[in-house]
Amino acid sequence: MTAEKRIEKLKSLAENIQLAKLGKRGKEAHVNSYIVIDEYHEWRAESEDLFDNYFDESITQYKEFIELPKDGNGHVLMHYFNQQYPLFKILVKKIENKEVMPQKKKEIVNEVNEGKTVFISHASKDKEIADAFVDLLLHGALSVPIDKIFCVSTDGMKIKSGVDWRDSINDSLLSAKVNFLIITPNYKESEVCLNEMGAAWVTSAMVLPLIVDPVNYKTVGVIQEPNQVEKLLDEKSLDRIKDIVQEKLEIPSALVKSDRWTVKKKEFIIRVKKHLEAEPFEVPMDRDVFNSLLVENSDLENTIDSLIEEKAELEVLIQKLKAAKDKNEVSEIIKNRKPSSQFQEFIELCKVVEKRLDRYDSIINGIIFKSYTGKDITINWDGNKKELNEAYANDFIDEDLEIKWDVTSEMRKTGNALDKISTFLGKDLNEDFYESYEENFDAPLSLNNKIFWEELFETAISFR
Repeated sequence: MTAEKRIEKLKSLAENIQLAKLGKRGKEAHVNSYIVIDEYHEWRAESEDLFDNYFDESITQYKEFIELPKDGNGHVLMHYFNQQYPLFKILVKKIENKEVMPQKKKEIVNEVNEGKTVFISHASKDKEIADAFVDLLLHGALSVPIDKIFCVSTDGMKIKSGVDWRDSINDSLLSAKVNFLIITPNYKESEVCLNEMGAAWVTSAMVLPLIVDPVNYKTVGVIQEPNQVEKLLDEKSLDRIKDIVQEKLEIPSALVKSDRWTVKKKEFIIRVKKHLEAEPFEVPMDRDVFNSLLVENSDLENTIDSLIEEKAELEVLIQKLKAAKDKNEVSEIIKNRKPSSQFQEFIELCKVVEKRLDRYDSIINGIIFKSYTGKDITINWDGNKKELNEAYANDFIDEDLEIKWDVTSEMRKTGNALDKISTFLGKDLNEDFYESYEENFDAPLSLNNKIFWEELFETAISFR
């Protein structure tokens, strides 16, 4: 950011503080509110950082500006602001009038620049998080030079065109003194990131895994003890990260001002949280929820099958009604079509099962009947090896020739269709239903009866 833009920002912050002092910003932004207190600390830290580029303590106004205390409630800080603001205007005017030129303390900067390297491993989808980490914390608050940071997605740190990206990553990993791993759900789904994670542990650098919810200490998946993993959006974790970076990169305390660090740290957390609110991570689906959805999907497919068959029947019915010659004939057609609403529901449920059983050989239908009814029936393996081997290979049956209801979608759907008939027959059925059943079928009304299956489901069942 240019000096002009920084000054413009600082003037805006100062104006907001002035308005708060005059009570012109509403009840929430009073002088003792966190809003105004944070604004003051940001204004002061940013101002000191700017002035530090132009002045030293030989300049009276600069010395007076930085030597005022920094602690206290809002009223105390406003007292300091009243003393600092005139000094601020004098120093800013000197910069704007080009009475002074930037004169960074070269001996300190050179100490930091010499051989200090940071490697940041992150998923490309988490570019906004990595950018904020670099801009606000590493470079902004800790004064780590941009050319000493390797971060493939951040402007100014990308791999140069024509350079083998694998070599560039490898060289940066080997030269780094601190390796950051920004571990999110996106990170764990990236093959490149997981390779970088593995490579990071074999270097001599300090490795700092930084996790973001919903990733936690148990699911982070790093070869490291939990107490060496830090939460990226936790203030205490960030403070520990600051101390480690300062130590490993030998950053002089003169370059890391506590007020500036506090402001940048809070700004970082707010920026990342807003990003995650706008673009939240996809939450991994629980296995039980997934299985439940599979069952629900199976039920919906069965319903669709029933509706398609009913549509076809209705189309036939419409044609018959169009061809009917008198009212009595129409009434007879309607009666045959739907003698009982319960009976029709039952027929539709049976047709779904019929469609399911029509997929299998008669010996497999025999095993389905045996497993569902629980009857002690012997299945002849020798005469049906081909069909049974195929069913076994598809996980329809187990070694004991029992149906594996919950392993495959096929058997789940068949079991669900049979369960619906069992549930229906357990209901309180009216007389019309029983009359309609006796008129149309001879089989006993029982799912445990083989004749019922063969007649109602129009399927062949064999055990040999």
